[in-house]
This record gives sequence, C-alpha cells and structure tokens, in this order.
Amino acid sequence: VLNGYYYSKKYKCKFVFEVRDIWPLSIIELGGYSRNHPFILFLSMIEKLGYKKADILVGTMPNLQEHVDNIVGGDLKKCYTIPQGYNPAFYENQEKLDEDYINQYIPKNKFIITYAGTINKNNPLVVLIESAKILKDENIVFLIVGDGNNKEYLKNLSKDLPNVIFAPKIPKAKVNHLLSLSSVCFDSFSSTLAKYGLSRNKWIDYMFAKKPIICSYSGYKNMINESNSGSFVDFGNSKLLADEILKYSNMSEKELKEYGDRAHNYIIENRSFKILAENYLNLFNV
Repeated sequence: VLNGYYYSKKYKCKFVFEVRDIWPLSIIELGGYSRNHPFILFLSMIEKLGYKKADILVGTMPNLQEHVDNIVGGDLKKCYTIPQGYNPAFYENQEKLDEDYINQYIPKNKFIITYAGTINKNNPLVVLIESAKILKDENIVFLIVGDGNNKEYLKNLSKDLPNVIFAPKIPKAKVNHLLSLSSVCFDSFSSTLAKYGLSRNKWIDYMFAKKPIICSYSGYKNMINESNSGSFVDFGNSKLLADEILKYSNMSEKELKEYGDRAHNYIIENRSFKILAENYLNLFNV
C-alpha cells in the first residue's frame, strides 16, 4: 500500500488498491487473532490508509463496499468487483478418473450429491452429515471428496450411515470428470466474512461442470442466484438442506440439465480471464 501510494504520486498515475482477502479481518475471523494484537493493529492502519488513498478499489468479493464503508466511514469510495475467473485452456486438458476409483467410490443408479474440496472448519460439512441421517432411506448418496483436518471427525460422525462415502483427494485436472458423474454439487461456508460475499473457485468448477449447486450459506448471495443454477439454504439448518436435496432428487433429468446449463453459460459469459481482464481495463476509464 505504501509503495503503491508513493509511486502513484511520483508518476502521477492512479493508485489501484486490490483486495483479494479482507485483511486483517480474515486472520481475525479464521485465524483467531485478537483485534488488539500489535500486528493486527498495524495491518488495520495499512488497510485504512489504502482505502482512503486509493483512486480505485477492487475486490473479488461482491459486497466489499459495505466493509469499506465500515472502515472509512462511508468516505465516498466506490468499490468494483473483479471476481475469481477461469482459464478456458485448463478445462480443455482435463483427465479421467481411474476406473478403480470410480468403481470403489462412485455408486451407480444413485442420486449423488458431491462435495469436492478441503475438509476443515472453514468449509463445515456437519450439516451435510446431519442431512444424510434424515435422508438415509432415500436413494441418495453423499459423496465427500478431499482431505483435511476435519475429515476423521466427520467419518466418525457418519460411521453408521451407508449413504455417506468419503473418497480420497484427487488432482485438480480430474475434478471435472468427478463432477460429471455427480447429480448435484454441495458447498458450505460459515464466517462473518460471508456478509461481504464470496468468489469461490469451487463454484466455478461446479458450474463449469454443468451441475446444480446447493449451498449451506447465510451470507451475501451471488453467482448461484444470479444464474438461477441452484439454491442457497440457511447455514446450519439440516432439515431445510435435506428438504432441498430431496427436491432436486425428485427433479427430472431435463430439469437438472436446465439448471446445469444455466450454471455453465453463466461462467462462460462472465468469468473467463479474458472477460475479467477487459472489465479490469475499463476501470481505468472511470
């Protein structure tokens, strides 16, 4: 921030302050640091300076404006959103899952709701296990793919549930194939940071794979509702989540495909790096 401000003055150019994580709020909320820690106070000072001095504020989160207003008191700053995107070339070089992996972890003739990603407290999946208990007599399988420090706890929590499957982490290049074998994708996020919105790479993967998304989340809503490609369910409410999963499981293949197509089209039309780069360049004319 200090260097950026200095050079903007030296060369008489615009000072662009880009926020990819809201620091220090992120490490306070997710790392458990005290707001009065000297390092946190220092970061807070730098953050406030950046917000006040920047000519352009850019964030990946769609509701950054609210946070900036809280920090600088509505100091007439305007925030612009340039969210996470994707490289089309990456999806052109996808790999297939091994047949052994498919045979062991992905059942046939089942409605499969899949979570793929890190399994930790920042992506809380207890609500998914609780929903699996409610839906244990339905033709629905809950597939959790990945590793993390909360995995063993969840496995123990679901040890008596035959409809919950834990599968090992797979390479990023194979995720698209995994998702193509799923019916619906799931995500969950809980933090006060959610009030400023999310820009999840996970959602991009899910949507590019043409899958509806059900998300346990009570923050600022975007992407999924904008594209009409899935549902947000109040975070932590396992009964509502189970009802929503059951609703999708009762949809026809045609209906599910329509959700998936809308998801895919949204990503293609809005989130390629080329499109985002053009949007970013346009900010310099603001």
